Amino acid sequence: MARPRKPYRTSWGEFINGLRQHGSAKRWIICETGETFTEPDERRAIAHFKRWQSKQAGHLATLTTPVKGKHARQQARQGLDDDADLVRHWDGSTSLVRDVPEAELWLWMRQQLLTRPEHAATMTGIPEVARLADLPQRGPSPKLVDVGTLYEKSDAGKDHKRAMAKWWRSFTDFTHGHEVKTLRALTPQLCAEYADSIKAGKDSPKYIKHRFNGIKTMLNFALKRGENPDDCRHAIDCCKVMEAPKHKGRRKPQPISREDFHKLLAASADNPKLKASILAMLNLCMYPGEALALNWEDLDLTKGTVVTERPKTDIVRIGVLWQRTIEALEAIKPSSAKGAIFLSNWGNRWHINSHNWNIRQLRSKAGVNDKVKTEHLRDGAYTAAIESGCDLTQAKLLGGHATGISDHYAQRRPTMVADACKAIEKAYFD
Repeated sequence: MARPRKPYRTSWGEFINGLRQHGSAKRWIICETGETFTEPDERRAIAHFKRWQSKQAGHLATLTTPVKGKHARQQARQGLDDDADLVRHWDGSTSLVRDVPEAELWLWMRQQLLTRPEHAATMTGIPEVARLADLPQRGPSPKLVDVGTLYEKSDAGKDHKRAMAKWWRSFTDFTHGHEVKTLRALTPQLCAEYADSIKAGKDSPKYIKHRFNGIKTMLNFALKRGENPDDCRHAIDCCKVMEAPKHKGRRKPQPISREDFHKLLAASADNPKLKASILAMLNLCMYPGEALALNWEDLDLTKGTVVTERPKTDIVRIGVLWQRTIEALEAIKPSSAKGAIFLSNWGNRWHINSHNWNIRQLRSKAGVNDKVKTEHLRDGAYTAAIESGCDLTQAKLLGGHATGISDHYAQRRPTMVADACKAIEKAYFD
């Protein structure tokens, strides 16, 4: 037994039963009769099919023409034909009523709109009708798969592109399962269903937020590249329903204890690169990825200062290095101090995954609990700076948070955060 045919889904999301598209986009088949017709414009093809349906069903449209004048009734009777009726209304007025096939009426209306647009606009009271001929022709809608490929031309890093490609592939797999393959065919309801399916999984609210923002970023990139702006904006509007669940509670800071920090530092004595990264994270109040993003050009080891930008927000952040941090960095400084500070064994920038693996090995060697994360180094630094009583603005400048101070001013005076850096050192070493 053959499976029932799926209804044709239009680019605007409507399902049409009884119509299917031939292999060629210009050919259409009426399933009931097998009749085929040629029409490159999808909307006109749907209109043709609906007129055919109306004709088959025998639908009639009632035309009512008011009849006025002194001898209106007699004149109306003279003009009556077999299909017309003369109707007298409760208010005494008289109308000539005639039923005509609906398909013929719509065919006549189409002819009027095409041949007499200004007259049709006047008679219907819809001025926009007169400008239909001036509207630009709608081109093909960009395919969702092509939007994902286009993002490869962005300036984003390889890791970022890899994550974006994964999220976009998940989105397109879901839409393809619903027979939606272009931007124009997207609907808010379908995007909401996708969002619900993701939120039903085990991902954290923060990860879901990154996923949804990544999908919207790819659509915005396609818009900036000039890929059918109308369809891109339509898709972006549809994706506004994709909102990540709210956090049930704010993440509580978990400062690393002084004891655990010194255990890690002692265990890293035979790995100068790892030791320098640990000191840099605590000294400069940085997450692991932020420390690994540092370049030698960001440091002035002579003055003991750091001026860089936080990768997450591009906000300028400054710092004052401890003498022990300077010595640890000098120990790994190459003859040509350019580019990334922390390099892998293959000479590339040290990847966060490789760094995390080294930290796990270090924890085991130092006998530190597995629950202690490298993120706790930043928590410890920020907490120590605030609890010391130093100006809160210093802690924000060190942590890469917005303060209202001009970036250019902060870049010229990195020593502004000297008190905050000194407070962190005192909390963990004195």
